[in-house]
Amino acid sequence: MQVSGITLEINAGIASPCVTNEQGTLVGIEGQRRVSNVRINGEPIDPNKKYIVGGSAHVLLNHGGGNTAFDGAKVIQSDCGLEYFIIADYITENLGGNISTGYENPYGQGRIVIK
Repeated sequence: MQVSGITLEINAGIASPCVTNEQGTLVGIEGQRRVSNVRINGEPIDPNKKYIVGGSAHVLLNHGGGNTAFDGAKVIQSDCGLEYFIIADYITENLGGNISTGYENPYGQGRIVIK
């Protein structure tokens, strides 16, 4: 998972509450949730607010990994290119070809905490 502007905690000691069908597609949540303390730009997530997310078509549109959470969501822009080209362009154009301070830690920047 990659996130920007969001922080969250995952309690790995709680079994996944995700319920899937025979195809492995998410159909619901049952039991105790293991994700908590979700914040957007430091503020608690508001379940009544709309947020813009970005990701691969595989996950957001094609149920990649069984994900159905975005079914029915409005698509603002699609087919922006292959992810590895987008990342390479970002590194080249925005970072001058150098992965610098803030990006060097292979464990991320602490936005996702696994307990």
